[in-house]
Amino acid sequence: MARFFVEKLPDPGALFRLEGENARHAKVLRLRPDEEITLCDGAARECVCRFVGGEEFLAGNAFPSPGEPKLFVSIFLAFPKADKLEHVIQKATELGAAEIVAFPSRYCVSRPDEKSLKNKLERWQKIALAAAEQSRRGRIPAVRALASFDAALKEASAAELPILFYENERSRTLRDAIEAKPFRTAALMTGAEGGFAQEEITKAYRQNHHHHDSADPDYTLFYHSISENLLPWQKPQNPLNHSLLHGRKLMYSPCCAIVPRLFQKGRS
Repeated sequence: MARFFVEKLPDPGALFRLEGENARHAKVLRLRPDEEITLCDGAARECVCRFVGGEEFLAGNAFPSPGEPKLFVSIFLAFPKADKLEHVIQKATELGAAEIVAFPSRYCVSRPDEKSLKNKLERWQKIALAAAEQSRRGRIPAVRALASFDAALKEASAAELPILFYENERSRTLRDAIEAKPFRTAALMTGAEGGFAQEEITKAYRQNHHHHDSADPDYTLFYHSISENLLPWQKPQNPLNHSLLHGRKLMYSPCCAIVPRLFQKGRS
């Protein structure tokens, strides 16, 4: 069944017509009378509508989107090279991420200027829209960009379960993090091709202590704020290009790979 995102769902029993890109898409589908489509308002509400002919549809009753996760997961990703971010956006959307946030870090090769970033954001949001329709999401993830690593660190640390991927971490594991206590929001933060610089990791430690006063430094790092990588990489390398998780190669950000596990452990 074709899926369309609209600003507002029509009233039950109302006749309506699709507009703009949605109308062009519906025309290509060559719908026949009594065939159905799904409308979604982007806020996890949707309805099934029946095509009655003449470009008109009959709206059904609205109901909560069954495929939308209750856990709010944010992906924070340092600008990667070329079009790699497009792939991450697509997969993160399909897996249920609530937002994808790009930011610059010390080792970023890609540093789009204001004009090019505006165009990229428009394209990235369209990719998120297409992926949301394809995967039957109830929301379209917001795709944003921040001006600095510090800004990304501050936002990510506000989540109930924030994780920063760091290739030199050897003791803490992902399982330890997600099984420690219930959580409703999670932030996954990963670097560009060169990973994070040491001074950026140091800032992450300091962010922990700024938000959470505890005599045990491991407690603040592990339970509350941005921690070092909770996935122990077998050797230092960029997790965006090639990483290992339980012996399986990942062709995109490990942030995407662990999103389903977060949904399993996060509370509703």
